[in-house]
Amino acid sequence: MQDNDSDRKALIGCAIGTAVISLMANGHALSKENIIYELERIKAYSSDLQVKSISKAAADILR
Repeated sequence: MQDNDSDRKALIGCAIGTAVISLMANGHALSKENIIYELERIKAYSSDLQVKSISKAAADILR
């Protein structure tokens, strides 16, 4: 059980990192609001339920 929790936390960290890299690559300012927006965008455009779940969890942590 603890491995699952640890894996989920790692994936949430990766999702936040992905949002940050995407914002920087596109020349957007880094702010909490922009990172949340990018995570919500990733969630909206993905058809993978795991990506949606992790992106939502990451955005919820930042709220």
